[in-house]
Amino acid sequence: MKLTSSQFLRIIDTLRSDPLEGRRRTPRVGLRCKAMMIPCIENGPVEKHEVWVRDLSVEGIGFVHTDTLPQGSFLVFQFSSADDTGISVLCQTMRCVRVGPKSVEIGARIDHVLTPEELV
Repeated sequence: MKLTSSQFLRIIDTLRSDPLEGRRRTPRVGLRCKAMMIPCIENGPVEKHEVWVRDLSVEGIGFVHTDTLPQGSFLVFQFSSADDTGISVLCQTMRCVRVGPKSVEIGARIDHVLTPEELV
């Protein structure tokens, strides 16, 4: 199952009103669904990777990937929709921990939703 743009927006809207608990600054929703992630590599090829999203908050996204990403690097998550009005979200890698030979847990901070002009 892929995380769609409408599901992403619905989750984020719901989280804005949830009370905070524990040590996190914002509440998170645990997920197990796929999304498209594109690392932003200067002068490099555009490579889309399907990753497993583990959790989502108003400020960040946690996912599992096969490779490490440099801390501080940027990436774009693409969330599709049935009517082709998907959204793209710019994120910055904050944490990257290898948990297995082909498994890396990555935490990224959401920077902002990209406009169509920024996607060119």
